[in-house]
Amino acid sequence: MNLTKAVKTKARKLFKDNGYEKLYVNKKGEFFTSENLAKLSVKDPKKELQVITPADVTEPKKPSGNDGGGTGNGAGKGTDDGNENK
Repeated sequence: MNLTKAVKTKARKLFKDNGYEKLYVNKKGEFFTSENLAKLSVKDPKKELQVITPADVTEPKKPSGNDGGGTGNGAGKGTDDGNENK
């Protein structure tokens, strides 16, 4: 079962707000903290359930540009500074 963007977003909020260590989500997008209740919510738990942890839904950090990973100020090749005849 693949996690949709909406499921990941809701899971992030649940983890943040409640401090859960893991959650169970079924193919309908319903969340459970109890494995038993999650299994009872579907016909085939092996195919229709997924256990997720906070690490499964954490977004990777975006580079800030201050650590050398950015592109600088854009004053490199191909910039038009208005002086064609230098």
